Amino acid sequence: MMYSAKGSISLPCLLTALLLALSAQLSLLYAVRGYESEKDFLREQQLRLLCSSVLQAIGQEARPPGRQLCYEGELQPDSEPVTVTSESIYSSDGFIDYLKVTAAAVNHAGAVQRLHRIRVSFGPQIQALAAKGVLAGCSLTGDGYLQQAALYTSIEEVKLPQMSFLRDKCPSVLNKKSVAEVGLSARFYYLRNNNSLLLGTEGLHGPTMIVNPYSITTAEGSYYPDRLVLISENGNIKLGAGTRLTQALVLAKGKVTICEGCQLNGFVMADKIVIEGNADLTPDTGAVEPMLTPYFNYL
Repeated sequence: MMYSAKGSISLPCLLTALLLALSAQLSLLYAVRGYESEKDFLREQQLRLLCSSVLQAIGQEARPPGRQLCYEGELQPDSEPVTVTSESIYSSDGFIDYLKVTAAAVNHAGAVQRLHRIRVSFGPQIQALAAKGVLAGCSLTGDGYLQQAALYTSIEEVKLPQMSFLRDKCPSVLNKKSVAEVGLSARFYYLRNNNSLLLGTEGLHGPTMIVNPYSITTAEGSYYPDRLVLISENGNIKLGAGTRLTQALVLAKGKVTICEGCQLNGFVMADKIVIEGNADLTPDTGAVEPMLTPYFNYL
């Protein structure tokens, strides 16, 4: 039986039509996905901006403990609800404030931006001692090198802030090679190794705090142009010969040794203080003012 070819569609034409339809569907799908990707990008940018803006507004001062609602609004382009909250946690002695700010899109569980900052105060005892002079300790060796006897204050006990509160809230490792070659960046470090720490000659870049369970030594001739806080919880601190510290707070449960030719603006407190040669020691109460980290998001 013969069929007429008039009005029929050939197989190649049919396949071509099907491919064109599929191509159109794929183009539409990619366009939708592209639009969704663009919305995800915009959402992330808005959350980041909200988070940083709120932290800039509230982060300089101590915050009330607990969780606070800071902002409620909408994200564009779909008027999606958003909240920004802050949470502040204090050390048991009340001197360290850890603040976390969170911006979250209400309808997207994974759409969250967080920023953190840490604020350390050094307490009325340390501030009062720093107002009197440069050195405070239970004993002093080498007082003949002091320009003025009034630069030293005798105390009965060294009380440090509760620095262990910083555990898991700060970087816990310092790369010795990078520190020796390029110095330190503006961070707080709470180290958890069993080793003494030797700082290189490159100094640091920006205000820095280092807490080490054991000893800390600065290299001879090292220069620290920015604010520096060195704290040894159970060991000693040695400022190598010729070390220059523009604004420094040095605290140790054990001994602090100040070598020949050191220049220090700031305050030193330790159980024992030893001065091994002529040194230029100048009071600076700014060294015991509250200290804040830059904002960070790596936790």
